[in-house]
Amino acid sequence: MALCERGAQEAEDGTWLFLHDVRLHGASPQYYTEEQVLALLQRIACPTLLIESDPAEPSAWPKPPRWSNRKAAVRNLRALELPGGFMHS
Repeated sequence: MALCERGAQEAEDGTWLFLHDVRLHGASPQYYTEEQVLALLQRIACPTLLIESDPAEPSAWPKPPRWSNRKAAVRNLRALELPGGFMHS
């Protein structure tokens, strides 16, 4: 079993790069209010693992102020911060 079977590519140096699908960059047909987002997150009942890059890394994406509220809304959330940041090829 793999954590990510598609959208990932091993580089020559043995590290992994996560790729993206350009089709996902279009405008969304539906935007949710923050209240709707929190209500959706509160409905997640299964154990959930969130893997984030270390925010001290220079390439880490900044997290919006609402990020901590969203994380707190998910029951059974286990969050891990790993060294490294965003890599894009």
